[in-house]
Amino acid sequence: SDWLGFSFFFKPTISEYIYQTVAKFKTNPEDYIRHNGKLKLDYIPSTQMLAGVVTTLGVDSDSATVLNRMFSVKFFNNYDFIIIDCGPTLDLRVTNAIICADILLIPVQADPLAYKGTDNMLKTYLRIKSTASIDSDVIILPTMYHNTNIGNEILAALTSSYGKLVLSPIPYRTTAVNSSAQKSILIKRKSDE
Repeated sequence: SDWLGFSFFFKPTISEYIYQTVAKFKTNPEDYIRHNGKLKLDYIPSTQMLAGVVTTLGVDSDSATVLNRMFSVKFFNNYDFIIIDCGPTLDLRVTNAIICADILLIPVQADPLAYKGTDNMLKTYLRIKSTASIDSDVIILPTMYHNTNIGNEILAALTSSYGKLVLSPIPYRTTAVNSSAQKSILIKRKSDE
């Protein structure tokens, strides 16, 4: 949220949206949407308050589907894609995101420990969302890739284990991307126009 330019001036965030949904208060999703004109995208900001939202989710009688209910509102049909960014910790926030999502994008650092955790993540995903199909509902994105022996070994192992699920890696360092530039690493090719 900081990277997208959000300043917290008592404007509601995703934490308040979750609370309002659990409390069954009538909400207007537009109150939570913020706009970044530079990147031409909308987002619902997060603050450190999100760390405590697990308790709020746990109060709901159907605690694993709160996000699903939030984003099933007709208003969100205006968007082609909704990305729910989660940390790697498996708690009610991540469980909610998995149940809500159509596609799971797993970023895997080009590192042996991260590679070893990929299979566990896939098993967890299928346990939580039994209706999912790994072949059509999962994408694996190698990140922090260095063109070194270990980086190439991890990339080869990912490709060998998961085949077509694996996207081309994102190089670890590039002069086009840094956290202060607010630039996207996604580039539109002329052939896509």
